[in-house]
Amino acid sequence: MAYLVRAISRAGNLPFILAILVPFFISGCGSPSAGNTSVYGHSGESQTHFQARSESQTSYPDWFWTMPVSGSGLLAGGMSETFVHAEASEESAIADGIGSLAKSVSVSIRGEYGSVSQGDRQVFAGDNMDEVVSPETRKFVEKNYQVIAKHSSPNYTFVLLGLGDGKDQPAESSEASSILPEKPEWVTVLPTKPGYLYASGQSKLYYKETSSWQLAERRARIALALSLESKVLSLTKKYKEDAGSAIDSTVTTVGTDVQLNDAQVVARWKQPEYEACYVLVGMPLSVGESKIR
Repeated sequence: MAYLVRAISRAGNLPFILAILVPFFISGCGSPSAGNTSVYGHSGESQTHFQARSESQTSYPDWFWTMPVSGSGLLAGGMSETFVHAEASEESAIADGIGSLAKSVSVSIRGEYGSVSQGDRQVFAGDNMDEVVSPETRKFVEKNYQVIAKHSSPNYTFVLLGLGDGKDQPAESSEASSILPEKPEWVTVLPTKPGYLYASGQSKLYYKETSSWQLAERRARIALALSLESKVLSLTKKYKEDAGSAIDSTVTTVGTDVQLNDAQVVARWKQPEYEACYVLVGMPLSVGESKIR
């Protein structure tokens, strides 16, 4: 980081700044999204952006959009492409749900996020963040998860997982619809609930939609970590465009090392016309603040 700061301090033009930043944040780049909570990362960005699958072939259970409140603990949704064999589809969705549920229980967010802005316009953003789940947490979830509800459509299969000892209890078949919900308020204005902290994440809508939701969920957790703890360094440099006019360029790097506990996906929303997926994550503040390293 010290090398990066010294290099930027000596730089007199934006191309040099980007030449330093791009290798440093090699893991990804993107354009800014609505609000201030979206983080651009490496996971999923290398995929080819195709037109999404036919909406009429995908129906979503209500709990996929708005996570139900559980008095017994955390819940997480899992999603998989629907294969020829229903058992394989469900197993894949459960594996996805276990990964999400384990990160809801406890995950460490470590790394740095950087951006370059010109005035109010963000021209570069990238991160080298890692999500780390301990082997103990993973084993605990694998041992104690149960499938609460499930739904299968021609394109995708969904499961709702929770923690408990009732694996032998039959899962409910969820009612579902292909009609997408209206744009929720939290996409532009985060909820304000006493004792809770919220963050949202966004992803492009890829042909393989499961990757879009995983990436949006990852970005929401990273945004949550950055809002808990951040060390910000901003350097403003002047440089001349070809025309000779001076423009302010702000280079910002943010580093964090935070453990999130009980950070659960609260809601999701899909916007087909702009081919985007959004995820909202919420966490009790008393848990999050005590786990800042």
